[in-house]
Amino acid sequence: MKIAVTPILCFFTFLGTLLNTSAQQEADMYVGVFGNAETKLSVTVMKNGNNYTGKLEAPGESYTFNGTKLLGVLVGNYDYNGVATTFTLAKIGNNYFTYL
Repeated sequence: MKIAVTPILCFFTFLGTLLNTSAQQEADMYVGVFGNAETKLSVTVMKNGNNYTGKLEAPGESYTFNGTKLLGVLVGNYDYNGVATTFTLAKIGNNYFTYL
């Protein structure tokens, strides 16, 4: 079996830098509220044990998600018009990036 290895950064689509706009818990860099005024995308993340829950919001749209941390990246699933859809949230340097 042949497995193709692709750097994880290839999977990220730059939607603009997401800034943490809440008082973030030091223990987990993915807990908080992240947003971008330009794209009007907002991600709210809460942690319960090893699992994450939260909400993805864009103008006129709101989706709840469940997720987990995989290789240092938050990977979650939300329902988009009846289709299970995956997203990622990653911190690179001092910036957060998401792929929807």
